[in-house]
Amino acid sequence: MASIAQPTPKSSEPVDTAPRHWTEGNPDPSDLDHIPGEGGWPIVGNTFKMLADPHAFTKRMVETYGRVYKTRAFGGWNVALVGPEANELVLFNKDKMFSSEQGWGPVLDQLVRPAEGASGPIASVRRTVLRALPLLLPLLAYVLTGVGEGVTRSIFGSGAVIAFGKRVFLFFAVRAFVR
Repeated sequence: MASIAQPTPKSSEPVDTAPRHWTEGNPDPSDLDHIPGEGGWPIVGNTFKMLADPHAFTKRMVETYGRVYKTRAFGGWNVALVGPEANELVLFNKDKMFSSEQGWGPVLDQLVRPAEGASGPIASVRRTVLRALPLLLPLLAYVLTGVGEGVTRSIFGSGAVIAFGKRVFLFFAVRAFVR
């Protein structure tokens, strides 16, 4: 008799455990209990404190909890890694531990990704845009950086700090790409 059940993989065969959706595999708040930090106010968490003065907020959190801490902001728990070693770990991502899927997933699901099984012309256009998105996002970031620099120059009379930051970021991006 034929069976529609999937055969159990042998111990030597790799098992595909990659999540199919950005919400799969999200840790429960209890999974983050071992990381020091604070949740802030109900519903909004520390969002307003972070937005009001990001540098002072980060400095206070590092002084209170150390270079690895958690905070609830922007609708969920965030884990911060502070310092040059942490930046290198995240930016170079040698062990492929980090992904932007968690950050872009909610936006892409609502704006670009077509419904599962959709086959109309709009779904086809959305799939095409989704395939081109990795190429378009750096261009969009560059354009928005230019707009931000222009606004900063018009308000404060100088955009030197932003221009310097952009050059440093591009240096690290090129360095990571070359490696």
